[in-house]
Amino acid sequence: MYHLFFICPFSQACWNFVGITWNLNLPHLGMIIDTRISFGNPVFMEVLITACRSIWCHRNNLIFDGKTCSLANWKAHFKHEFGLICIKSKPSRIDSLLLWLKSIS
Repeated sequence: MYHLFFICPFSQACWNFVGITWNLNLPHLGMIIDTRISFGNPVFMEVLITACRSIWCHRNNLIFDGKTCSLANWKAHFKHEFGLICIKSKPSRIDSLLLWLKSIS
């Protein structure tokens, strides 16, 4: 799991796309806390969870469906999933989520 989400060059490219850089010298919880602080945006948890889920789904597509590894496909999946989060969020959170999503597009 650690390799899939943090060490793998593909996942590192995914994290880079969403503006997250992990300090791999810290313990797991320390990595998350440090990254949340350095991310500096209140939508961190939504980004983290959506990126993890998108990496996991992309991995499953490679293994079980024989699809090829594609950062472009991952980005499209991530944006789609994050858009769904925006729709389902509390009204008070929607603007900040949409603004962040627009900033990476």
